[in-house]
Amino acid sequence: MRILCEVNQAECLRHGIDAPSSTVKIEVDPKSLTQEQRELVASQLYDGLRFPTSAGFGICPPTYEGIMAVVKYMLADNKRGEIDINTGERRVTYSPDENKKFNELRLSLITAAIAESEKAYQGTGPGAIVNPDSEEALEQKE
Repeated sequence: MRILCEVNQAECLRHGIDAPSSTVKIEVDPKSLTQEQRELVASQLYDGLRFPTSAGFGICPPTYEGIMAVVKYMLADNKRGEIDINTGERRVTYSPDENKKFNELRLSLITAAIAESEKAYQGTGPGAIVNPDSEEALEQKE
């Protein structure tokens, strides 16, 4: 299925990745995801197949590897906090050390996704990660 993903253009710029659009369609095979990943992606879809609903979780790089980096980060983020035994709701307390740890996790996931994308898509210049399903790639093939 093709999921329309919000792109974190600021994060892409910080990493030297060309992201000319604020959205990109990414092909995702649901069978390749774990049940936990499928549940998370499904919970974050809106307006049909747009991902993610949470502000600040746009993908970087704008590739399959980028969406998987966000999914992994969101799964880790969802596990933070304690369950209030009275309400059953998750209470999240963000200590400075924990925030630093999660910022480092996000950066490491993005860095790994960029490296995987560069291998997979063999860009031609700085920041030239091109998803083979993108309109740009399809135009280049013609």
